[in-house]
Amino acid sequence: MSCEQLWLGGLTATSVRAVAKLARDNDSVVLACRAGTRGPFIRGNAVASVGNIAKLEITGLTANTAYTCRIEPGTAPAVGLTGSFTTLPSGTNVSFLVALCGDADTGSNHAVFDTIRVSGARFGIHLGDKHYRNIGTARHAEYRSAIDEVFAQSRPAALYRAFPW
Repeated sequence: MSCEQLWLGGLTATSVRAVAKLARDNDSVVLACRAGTRGPFIRGNAVASVGNIAKLEITGLTANTAYTCRIEPGTAPAVGLTGSFTTLPSGTNVSFLVALCGDADTGSNHAVFDTIRVSGARFGIHLGDKHYRNIGTARHAEYRSAIDEVFAQSRPAALYRAFPW
């Protein structure tokens, strides 16, 4: 099993979500996270994918803590992509940086994606137009192809793994 795309999102003080594109249909996978880059992994519940797309969530994380994560099949580490994020602070009157982006040309691999990735943002908000395919049908294959084209570029793919959106 390998993870071809990883997109983090749904960040809270104690949880994160992920969407993973897997190399094969119907693999059962979990999201595994650990504080920093050492120590034991915390694993979410196994989630069966729909086709080769898995939606995952892990809870019970510590607020305001940096994590690395990966997609795992069963109990063995996956071969493929890793991500990172820092949970939100808990309480009120907290401060953190948020990244905003949108309107990149389809297939763009512009250096601005690297600038955003290293900005120190806690999470990002995509303002729309992740691609410009202007799809006028309800066929999932066309939407997936457009997203695949975005993730085929190294810089945006690394950005969507660098912190949740």
